[in-house]
Amino acid sequence: HVKEHQNSLPVSSVAFHSGDGTSSGRRVLSSDGKVVKLWSRGGAQGVGATLANIETQATVNDLTVATDARGDSGLLLMAAEQSRVLSYYVPALGPAPRWCSFLDVITEELEEEESGTVYDDYKFVSKAEVEELSLEHLVGTPLLRGYMHGYFMDMKLYNRVQSLAKPFAYDEWKKAKVKAKVKVKVKV
Repeated sequence: HVKEHQNSLPVSSVAFHSGDGTSSGRRVLSSDGKVVKLWSRGGAQGVGATLANIETQATVNDLTVATDARGDSGLLLMAAEQSRVLSYYVPALGPAPRWCSFLDVITEELEEEESGTVYDDYKFVSKAEVEELSLEHLVGTPLLRGYMHGYFMDMKLYNRVQSLAKPFAYDEWKKAKVKAKVKVKVKV
C-alpha cells in the first residue's frame, strides 16, 4: 500500500513498531517536516489505517521508538530543528519503557479522573438549523455561542425549542417505530 502525508513535504523518517507481536499490533511510523503519522500494518483496523497524527512545532528530521528489555514502547523520540529532543508518549502503542515508568502512572491517573468536557451540556446547531428553528434573534447573545460554522446552545433550551417547533415529532417517530416492528414481524 502507498500512503501519503498529503502536505507536499518529503518523508524524513520511517520506523516500524512491533507492538505486541500480533498482526493487529504492528505499526508503521512515518514523519515529514510537519507531522508524524502512525499507520496500521494489518489487523482489525486494516492495512494503512491512520491511527494517530502528531503535529510538532519544529521540523522533524528523524524518529525512533524507545525500547527496553520488553521490546518497543509507546515513547517516541524525535530529532528536530531545535536544541531539545522531542518526546511523545502514545499509550496505545505500548507501555512506557521501564526507565520512565512514571508515564504509565500519570496516564492511569488521568484516565481515572472523570471530568466532563466544557460543552457536554450544549448542542451544536448550524446556521441553517438556527433559521429553521426561528432563533435568529438569539444570535450574539449568551444563549447562542458562536463556534466555527454554527453555534453552541444549551441542551435544555434546544430540547424546548425543538418540542415547540415540531410538536408532533415524537408521534411521528413512534409511528415509524411501530411500522418498522410490523414489517419485521410480517417478514418472519
